[in-house]
Amino acid sequence: MGKWEKGNLVDSRFGAKTPPLWPNEFLVKLLSSSAYSKAHSLIPDNAKVLEVGIFAGNNARMLKEKGFCVFGSEVNSEMVNLSLEYLANLGISDVEVREGVNHNLGYPDAFFDILISINTLHYSSGEFNNLALQEFGRVLKTGGFAIIETPSDKHFISKSAKRISECSYQWTSGGFRQGDILGFMDSKDQFKRKCERFFTSVEILERTESFSQLELAWWIAVAQK
Repeated sequence: MGKWEKGNLVDSRFGAKTPPLWPNEFLVKLLSSSAYSKAHSLIPDNAKVLEVGIFAGNNARMLKEKGFCVFGSEVNSEMVNLSLEYLANLGISDVEVREGVNHNLGYPDAFFDILISINTLHYSSGEFNNLALQEFGRVLKTGGFAIIETPSDKHFISKSAKRISECSYQWTSGGFRQGDILGFMDSKDQFKRKCERFFTSVEILERTESFSQLELAWWIAVAQK
């Protein structure tokens, strides 16, 4: 399995040099207006928020500006330290980042009002995909929300991947993940059904981006515990 580390933060094959330092636009909309999701009007002003895969802190800065108490997780100690370094560069020193993976986040039960997972779920394949969703629910308070973005069947990385079984696809898009097994979803309905096993209310949203060489597309679950 390819390992996230400092040397492969970005895909240099396409000229990238640094990770993005701007927040996820769709996340900004979801947390800014009830026109996009009912979650907006139900989240407390001082919410405790966990971002799974906090990475370079690009979303943390926006979350802090909203007055939320922000926590993060990363997959190994190198990534934790790197996240803290990026956060410090953004002038943020009061975000706790713990080492943890999708199915073992290392935080207490019912601790958060919001959990955010932007493109981390598909790194859990097969049964670990279900365990990840179960863990996302475990750390949320009753009534809390999970916002989970994952590549849809229209995204170039999932379209080109080789399906092995449910939530088990072999990555064929090159880079350090080449040959790895990823947990892509077969359909929007499947994603919703899986979320409904662990959450009482699930809404699935979609977004797409078309470029000259790439088609990017995601499903976003807004799931209330």
